[in-house]
Amino acid sequence: MHQCPPTDAIDSAGFRGEHSFLAARYERPWRWGVRQPKMLGMISALAILLVAAGTTAEGNHAGEICVVVHPGNASAAGDRVALRQVFQTKVTRWSNGERITPLNLPKQSPHRGAFDRAVLGLSPEESERYWIDRKIRGGAPPPATAPEPGAVVRVVAQSEGAIGYVPASSLASNVKVIARIRDGKVVEP
Repeated sequence: MHQCPPTDAIDSAGFRGEHSFLAARYERPWRWGVRQPKMLGMISALAILLVAAGTTAEGNHAGEICVVVHPGNASAAGDRVALRQVFQTKVTRWSNGERITPLNLPKQSPHRGAFDRAVLGLSPEESERYWIDRKIRGGAPPPATAPEPGAVVRVVAQSEGAIGYVPASSLASNVKVIARIRDGKVVEP
C-alpha cells in the first residue's frame, strides 16, 4: 500500500508536504510575495515605455516627411493631387516623357502610414485593400517598396524618373524636395 509522505517532509525542491507546489505558495509567501511584485513592476514599466514609444511614433508620425525626386527632374509637381495620381500609378510618365518610378517605404513604417493618410487619403488598411482591388481588376501594380529611407534616397539620386518620400532626417543633398508632409498635410517645400 502506498503511503503519502508526511506533511512535514521536504521534497527535492525544498518544499514541504504532499502538494509541495501549493504548500510552497501558501506556506512560503516569500517565494511568491517578493519576486512576483518586483517582476510585475518591471513588466508594467516595460509596457508603459513601449506604449509611450508607440504613441509618440504614431502621434507625430516620427516628424516631417519629404517627397523627393532626382535633382535633374524639372517636371515633377508636388501638390497633393499630382502626388496621389503618381503614387496610385494612375499617371506613369512625367511631362517630359520620362517613366515615373514611385517608391514606397515598407507597410509597417510609420512614415508610410503618414504618407498614405496625407497624400492618398487612406489608412494603411484601406491602402492595402485598394491595391488588392487594383490587382483583381487588372490595374497597374503598386509602387515598388524600398527597405528603408536610405535606399529611397539612393535610388532617387540615381534615377531621373524616380520619386519617393523619406523622413526629413534622412534627406541628402543629392535629391530634390518637391513637397513636405507636415501635420498630416502636403505643403510646399
